[in-house]
Amino acid sequence: MAMVQTIDISFNLLTGVIPAALGSCKGLVKLNLSHNALKGSIPDTFGELKNLEKIDLSSNNLLGAIPMSLGKLRMLHTLNFSFNNLREEIPKEGIFENIASNSLMGNPGLCGQQIYLPLCPPSASPKQRNHSVFKNVIIKENL
Repeated sequence: MAMVQTIDISFNLLTGVIPAALGSCKGLVKLNLSHNALKGSIPDTFGELKNLEKIDLSSNNLLGAIPMSLGKLRMLHTLNFSFNNLREEIPKEGIFENIASNSLMGNPGLCGQQIYLPLCPPSASPKQRNHSVFKNVIIKENL
């Protein structure tokens, strides 16, 4: 049985979400879904693609965070997630340790320790968040 090694369906005006089932293509080496109109998030199952060397999801409408599991892909050496609507902190290991700025540009919601990205805001503990909500409620009732 032959295993799929390359999927390139770039520039095809595809819409919808990226199927999580792509994460079960264990022999996948190259994945290019760039320049479509895909939306939703990058599937967490992509962290299971242990043979993946290149991934290009640029120029879509992807949202949310980059799955931290992608930082654990040791074969991954080329990545392009530019021009989407990705947010939150990028992974800190693997390819993300020295990733080029053009691989992530056009995603103003991304943050991290890389020199070209804004630092991520410190996450407030649940206790701090509850305290600020309680404080706002008291102020409003006193007015």
